[in-house]
Amino acid sequence: MSTSESWFADNRANWDGRAAVHEASGYGIDELVSDPARRGGDRVRRGERVRRP
Repeated sequence: MSTSESWFADNRANWDGRAAVHEASGYGIDELVSDPARRGGDRVRRGERVRRP
């Protein structure tokens, strides 16, 4: 396994280990996924630039 493959495997294991804790925390993930209106519109979408006044 290359160094980068090892890094990605370790990183994935780290995130996978945290996912269950976050899912059980009650963030309302199912509701956020099923109803786009529940997601805030204040986030910058990928590829958009933040405009400064």
